[in-house]
Amino acid sequence: MLHIRLIVVVVITVTTIAQAAEPKKCCFPDQFTVLKGSTIGSFIEETKSPLSLYETQDGAFDYTNNRIGAYVNRTFFTGQAFQSFRIVEDMTKKLLWYIDPTTKQCTKSSIKDFPYKCVPEDATYIGKAYFGNKALYMDSWMFNMTDYLETTGLYNIAIDSNGCIPVGDSFHGKSTAGGITQDIVSTSGYMNFEIGIHDPDRYFKLPDYCQQATEEPSKLLGLLHKTKL
Repeated sequence: MLHIRLIVVVVITVTTIAQAAEPKKCCFPDQFTVLKGSTIGSFIEETKSPLSLYETQDGAFDYTNNRIGAYVNRTFFTGQAFQSFRIVEDMTKKLLWYIDPTTKQCTKSSIKDFPYKCVPEDATYIGKAYFGNKALYMDSWMFNMTDYLETTGLYNIAIDSNGCIPVGDSFHGKSTAGGITQDIVSTSGYMNFEIGIHDPDRYFKLPDYCQQATEEPSKLLGLLHKTKL
């Protein structure tokens, strides 16, 4: 996991933005897979305690069939046990499944919305930057996230100028997911982007034990996907 963390640091520390004409707002491909690494910090208001973690998501985004699937690993810096689980989000059924392959437990939660496929019309253009010797140009956008997975706040994302591919993002705001109020900040980097989903069952097929899934509030931090495009 260390090599992934180093890549994320490179992605999120590029802050020099050049003045440029505002490009046309773009949309992600209909189907793709991507590896995402995030450093997340939060403060839980009820217990007055901090929470800090590093998270990776091996995810598939299928806007054609209104679904997202991901394998998630979380390493905590504040003493909590390591977490490894799957999620499947189905907007047609308005359900999110939380799957623990180790204990073979499956729960489901109701959801109201789905990540945006396109840069929102009300997004503010920040500017353009590049990596290396002008090897990768990016456009940066900022907008308000409004009640996605019970999370609201300010979201900033950098996108490859030539293909509408995510490069990095940051977020700060508040979550009330699962009945827990948290102030949250995060930074993320995206890697191994591929158009298309070559093995849909790996991401979206529910195990047999999910047929008996009970419904309960989400176990997520409230910004699991955070990719609102």
